[in-house]
Amino acid sequence: MSKQNEIEQAAQSLSERWAAYHAKRAAERSFKTPESTEREREYWNTVWGTTKATAATAMPSLKQEMSFDEARAEMKKIFIARTNELSTLKNAPFVWSFSDEQKEILWNLLRWFINDPQSVYPLHKGLYLYGAFGCGKTEIMQLFQRFAEVRSLTKSFQWSNLSEMYDRAAADKNYNPI
Repeated sequence: MSKQNEIEQAAQSLSERWAAYHAKRAAERSFKTPESTEREREYWNTVWGTTKATAATAMPSLKQEMSFDEARAEMKKIFIARTNELSTLKNAPFVWSFSDEQKEILWNLLRWFINDPQSVYPLHKGLYLYGAFGCGKTEIMQLFQRFAEVRSLTKSFQWSNLSEMYDRAAADKNYNPI
């Protein structure tokens, strides 16, 4: 027998054994006991079965919650308070510096939070902030969080720090941040 024939026979044998193995595995997977069939039926009933009718949740009102001038005055107080905190922490004067374009962005963020129709951001959608490391995204959003919380706005939110959540979860096995 030639070397080529031996290789072909070995390949054929391997192919046949591979097919037989997969046929056997498929047959094993398709075999169901009455218990496994019942469990599967119960599971799919929980997924697709009938459910109780629930009341539809209404979309939050997009009614403007306060005037822009009032909101701007309130936000100014929050920025000044944070300036004083940062100056104390750094033991040096702290000064915010915004370009005209950045001021416009801040004003539109404020308009979005109070549901002002003049906001350039769609009021019924969320926000996605991005920027370079250290440009102030976190600091500014923490100030907006304070503003929304103090004024009980519909767009108020809870600030979460992933590092703090991880540390708390590591310390307390029963902690569930969701």
